[in-house]
Amino acid sequence: MTDLFLATARAASDYYIDGYSARDGVPYWDSGAPNLWRLGGAYLNKPARHVQLPTSQWTARPPQLPAQGLLRLGRWLTASGETAAGKK
Repeated sequence: MTDLFLATARAASDYYIDGYSARDGVPYWDSGAPNLWRLGGAYLNKPARHVQLPTSQWTARPPQLPAQGLLRLGRWLTASGETAAGKK
């Protein structure tokens, strides 16, 4: 992996994990979910399964796409000797 590609992959992954995942690491179905903004960021401090979002439905498909990328990057980092980064 080139340095620029790896830096971009890490930055995008950290942004997604830190900005769109609940405390338990489970991402919400959509970063632009209806009414998500009304929670004022409080949803990030709770496990995803305990948060009730108004007028929204849960679906598993959108989180599957970034999860695939996160898993691949994590495996690559672990194989490259960066176990802590790969585990995150």
